[in-house]
Amino acid sequence: MKWTLAAVTLLMAALAWAQDTAVASSASGTIPTDRPSENIALGATYTIEPGPNYGLCSDPGDREQLTDGVYTEGYFWAQLSTVGWQEKTPSILTLDLGAVKPIRGVSFHTAAGFADVRWPLTIRILVAGEDREFHEIGDLVQLSAEQHGPLVPTKASDAMWDREGMRFTNAEIYDHFDRHRDRYPEKEVTPELRERILRDLNEQRAAQYGTHRYWTDRLRTHGRYVSLVVWNEPYTFVDEIEVYAGEPEWVNEPLPGPAIPDLKAYAGRLAIQKGIRTRLVRDIEALRAAAEEEGVPVETQGDVLGELASVEGELGLATAFGGDFQAVLPLNSWHERVLRTQARLWRARGLEPPTFWRSNLWDPLPLIGTPDTTAELAVEVHLMRKEYRAAAFNVSNSSDEPMEVAFRLSGLPGGDNPEYVTVHEVAWTDTRRGVPVAAALPEVAAENDLYVVTVPSGMTRQVWLTFHPVDVQPGTHEGEVVVESVQGGKRFPLRMHLYPLDFPEKQSLHLGGWDYTDRISHFRLVTEQNRPTIIEHLREHLVDSPWALKLAL
Repeated sequence: MKWTLAAVTLLMAALAWAQDTAVASSASGTIPTDRPSENIALGATYTIEPGPNYGLCSDPGDREQLTDGVYTEGYFWAQLSTVGWQEKTPSILTLDLGAVKPIRGVSFHTAAGFADVRWPLTIRILVAGEDREFHEIGDLVQLSAEQHGPLVPTKASDAMWDREGMRFTNAEIYDHFDRHRDRYPEKEVTPELRERILRDLNEQRAAQYGTHRYWTDRLRTHGRYVSLVVWNEPYTFVDEIEVYAGEPEWVNEPLPGPAIPDLKAYAGRLAIQKGIRTRLVRDIEALRAAAEEEGVPVETQGDVLGELASVEGELGLATAFGGDFQAVLPLNSWHERVLRTQARLWRARGLEPPTFWRSNLWDPLPLIGTPDTTAELAVEVHLMRKEYRAAAFNVSNSSDEPMEVAFRLSGLPGGDNPEYVTVHEVAWTDTRRGVPVAAALPEVAAENDLYVVTVPSGMTRQVWLTFHPVDVQPGTHEGEVVVESVQGGKRFPLRMHLYPLDFPEKQSLHLGGWDYTDRISHFRLVTEQNRPTIIEHLREHLVDSPWALKLAL
């Protein structure tokens, strides 16, 4: 949740209202009324790691509420009957059923969709016998979707939103107006506009917020201990967990897969596994849609859809990773196969390998999509002496194999590959939210007077050029990017417009950010070894206003 004035006001109101238990239930549609079998988790003891810490719902009862049979009524994360975590991921909830029992299903009841509360990325089910050697049974998020279809939240009742504490305040109305000026041409909030904003806010909240019960009754397993490892960011909320009894003879069957002796270590790997799966699934879906577009030859369409289906059937294997894993795209050999289908689609649309093209320097590159080759292919930069400026061009590979592209920068002052230009091969990386980003800038050194960048099949590689001329005469300098690795060669313009001004040694505009380099481990990846390099990097980029904790003053 972003702590805007509006959010703080809403949460303060919700806290005051939270004690009022006479509200209409927002979750009546997801509370189970016809369970598939006995809930053998009712009254079970359990452990929680890490401990709940969300202020509006944390109380001593958190150690009992998840198996007490009581479902939350009202605004979910403002009720003491809910258990919640903020910035604590993953959450490990381990139930003790008292003895080894047969299990046919599990249920997890939660809420999300509003105020930056999101639906769980994964809820892994694990079971263990008396030996506490856990075995993974499945992902409840996935199992629930397979059994009941896509997530459709149960909306809150109108009565809940009509409560005094849930009405929007003036602060929230004006905050919404300020953040969405593009929607409202008025210069001030008139009585008429106020009513319109209230309608918009109520519609937005009512459409987004909801409760949902993830559940399945298609398991066939057994155990004394049932552990749910929940990965969600930045919040996790749950009010009730149920476990459904199976058939008595199931307790004699072996548990699947290898034993997992350390749940913490297992949980730490979940984000990577889930991230790999998310990347593969999203790219498969996007490329499947691209293959079904009008104009794709039937043969190409069949090849692409067949290969995507093949990888989709191997997702279990495809999420495995080793100790050297990095979230650099393509993630693994399965991801290479997925992206290779994009190369086939590009060829079907007439793109020959390699295709050189230009986009707006600051526009995010699309991982999936056909390159836009309509703009003039030219690299151009305007800057002062002693200033840092960048320019870029893109290379897309429509062949079925990785490609090396060798080139040089010719015709600028200083000869080929002048020292005031740094070449970067922009690396694609995945993110925790599953949004692929082309932003990392590893440098490329020239060898034998050529820069060489690699372009995987079906991908676009951006080549980023950082200019920092110091002792160069001002003027418009015309050069070329000369590609040597393409049959017959390829050239396109490289222009540097250097103005007769020097970037000042001391800037009047100060630059700072949340670096907190005054201490080690404020950020997990800042260490004694890399802190000097980080500080040097910030200084090189003219950061002159560092941030620190108050103890540094």
